[in-house]
Amino acid sequence: MTTTSLRVCLVGCLIGIASSLAAAAPSIKTTEGKESLDVTIDGKPFTTYRFVQMADDPEFRRPYFFPVLSADGVPITADRDRESMGQAKREHPWHRSVWIGHGDVNGIDHWSHRTEGERKLQRHLKFTKIDSDGFVEELAWDGNEPGKPVLTETRTVKFIAYDDGARAIDVTSLFTAASGDAVFKVKPLNVSGVEAGWLSARVSSEMAASKESQITSSAGVSGEKDCRSMPANWCDYSGPIGSKTFGVAEFDDPNNPGHPAPWHVRAFGLLTHLGVHDWTLKAGQSQAFHHRLLFHNGDAKSAKLDERYNEFTAAGRGQ
Repeated sequence: MTTTSLRVCLVGCLIGIASSLAAAAPSIKTTEGKESLDVTIDGKPFTTYRFVQMADDPEFRRPYFFPVLSADGVPITADRDRESMGQAKREHPWHRSVWIGHGDVNGIDHWSHRTEGERKLQRHLKFTKIDSDGFVEELAWDGNEPGKPVLTETRTVKFIAYDDGARAIDVTSLFTAASGDAVFKVKPLNVSGVEAGWLSARVSSEMAASKESQITSSAGVSGEKDCRSMPANWCDYSGPIGSKTFGVAEFDDPNNPGHPAPWHVRAFGLLTHLGVHDWTLKAGQSQAFHHRLLFHNGDAKSAKLDERYNEFTAAGRGQ
């Protein structure tokens, strides 16, 4: 073979390899509707972002993601409002699959929405950007006076697909105190009824009910009691759904206020982050929070969460 022929052959091989790698990369598509955004990966449903009230959803209070599906179509999260409808005692109906919230902003409950009087909402205003793999949304969090939100939020969401079938929702929320100071409060861990946030997930009811399920964190501890009280970079909830094991891990950006802070994780199926306790965002000022929910196959160990957390911090906040 001549030198020229060898070069042609090598170039052809390199082009072929590059084409194969490009073809193998998961394809993400986001489709906008009047009430929701549908997200698919390689043509298979991943999640639906419900940004306004739909006809079958009388208890809508804020945008949320439901369902969230594994690569093989298994629902990994639960919408407790739907699941507990009709029950005499509804269990945490405000745990709606994947959502953003906080329990006390100027005394207003933007977590369970149990504030007396007019119900307070997170209101979708508009999308300023919708790409194949994400979107940027403007929202207003109701305050005590009509037309005067306590917060405005720019929510930047990115969807991620991994070659091994794992999927992720990456969220950066830029909050601005819109009507005077915004005071955030979090009840101490030893007080019943901790209401917190920010990015939250309610795992599959089947996973939550299994005695084989495990809660672990990057601090090297396991179980609700220790993981809920120990600061950590990430926390994971994994367990069986049907014949397979799945998990949901949340990553806390080291630039978030109060990092590393304890997690608000409960054995009954809640995974979220406490963040910093009792702080004030001055009028007109802004603060960003960045988290990622990773939906993975297998348990926390097999998901290589330390490695993926490092990838998360290296990538920085969504733009």
